[in-house]
Amino acid sequence: MLAERQVDGLVYGSMGRTRIALPVLPPDMPLVLMNCEEGDLEAPAPWTAASPPAVIPDDVQGARRAARRLLEVGHRRIVMVSGKDHSVATREREEGFAAEITAAGLVPRIVRAGWEMDDGHRAGAALLAEDEPPTALFCIRDRVAAGAIHAAALAGVRVPEDLSVIGFDDEDFFAEVLTPPLTTIALPHQEMGRRAMTMLLDLVEGAGSHVGAGGGPGGSADGMVGGSADATADATADATVDATADRTADEQRARVVVVECPLVERSSVARAPEA
Repeated sequence: MLAERQVDGLVYGSMGRTRIALPVLPPDMPLVLMNCEEGDLEAPAPWTAASPPAVIPDDVQGARRAARRLLEVGHRRIVMVSGKDHSVATREREEGFAAEITAAGLVPRIVRAGWEMDDGHRAGAALLAEDEPPTALFCIRDRVAAGAIHAAALAGVRVPEDLSVIGFDDEDFFAEVLTPPLTTIALPHQEMGRRAMTMLLDLVEGAGSHVGAGGGPGGSADGMVGGSADATADATADATVDATADRTADEQRARVVVVECPLVERSSVARAPEA
């Protein structure tokens, strides 16, 4: 059992998925990132074989799943109430929502409000006061959805009969106790934690030892095996680039674990009201 063994490594995570500047750590310390990635928000560095392994949620597909659910029950006036920041979660949830709405032949509409309950309340009140208000909202966070539901109640708009609402996170002791209980996309915290610890134990025990800046597993720093670089440079340049790119993609798939964000169906979604 994990509690009975010493783990000389670190799982480093964040509450909301983002990119981070890593703290200064011993160079040989095994490290796994959870719900975050290394880099800068505005100019993220490309993934390399030296990047720490990471376990991240599939925000894009989670948002697509939310939009698809609303489309399945006949909604066409769907608005996403999003954040105002530049976090990875904001960007990818907007990307997934827009992709699914566009695929349905509609024009995506995204209102950037914020991540808190009062942000959802303000955005919801403004949207419901329009001449043709939305019949469905996809909110970037459960707390935003709660604010929108409160705004609907004050406006005499019934959820889900007049307005369907989907959140994101499936926040413990929150989403399920709203009135009505909130249909939401779950952040798979337990599964991400389980996989992150499995990866960390593999690193500690040497099964997936961290790759340094010198190159990927079983290869040299430049990705070439044997032969004279001078004699083969022109003939193999394109093939070397392709092989290196393929190897890098394979390493990333092995070291960046993307965990599904499932739909949790409750009572805040219904068929679109007839026009």
